[in-house]
Amino acid sequence: MTLIGYELRRIIGRRGSFFGVMGVAVAIALLFAFVGDSGDQTGDAWTQVIGTPMVFGATVVGALAGSYDTAQGTMRYLVLTGVQRWKLVAIRVPALFAAIALISLPAVLVGLVAMLSGPDGGADIARGIFGGMTFGACWGIVAMAIGTLLRSNGAGIAVALVLYLLSSGITVFVQAQVSETVGDYLLPNVIGVVALFGSEMADGPGSSGSVPYAGALIALILWLTLIVGLAIARVERDEY
Repeated sequence: MTLIGYELRRIIGRRGSFFGVMGVAVAIALLFAFVGDSGDQTGDAWTQVIGTPMVFGATVVGALAGSYDTAQGTMRYLVLTGVQRWKLVAIRVPALFAAIALISLPAVLVGLVAMLSGPDGGADIARGIFGGMTFGACWGIVAMAIGTLLRSNGAGIAVALVLYLLSSGITVFVQAQVSETVGDYLLPNVIGVVALFGSEMADGPGSSGSVPYAGALIALILWLTLIVGLAIARVERDEY
């Protein structure tokens, strides 16, 4: 827990990215809350209002968390502390989750107040908030791994953003040209199923299209484990 707290403080200490993302997210939330009427304040709408800026923001924060030490030349000093290399990467995952939760908190509070005047009940409101935060958190982890692999702040952010923008198109292409089942279990799709509780394409209880919710959750865990594992492998073999 001490290492996770230390990593969280370092993420917050990069004030430009941390508070910049927080400010953009809450500004978009306030704009939608004041411009939209009560009928617009639904859980589905707020998944997008919270999720879109959080995905882009978490991509920046995550890529910096992965690349900053190497890019700034401080990784060699962290290695000399005697902490195992895999731990130096692994602690970034819970620290990023905590940081993204803190970053999204003001926007979430605005959304919660706005949705209380809307047509949705408590379950839909909770899904809207959970969905937006989950999209951001998952892509933050992906960006962290990309930043670690590329060892560059700018390149990590750029590649992570491009990958996010292309991810839906890649998923649709695989579903259409390779295998619908394979496409259904690609990372962008399973994030959506888990984040939205399978609501958008639900064919029945606990399913989204041909992907059962439990299957999507397991696939998401496996994807994130693989992605973090690649980052750990990179750090384990590098010389600093």
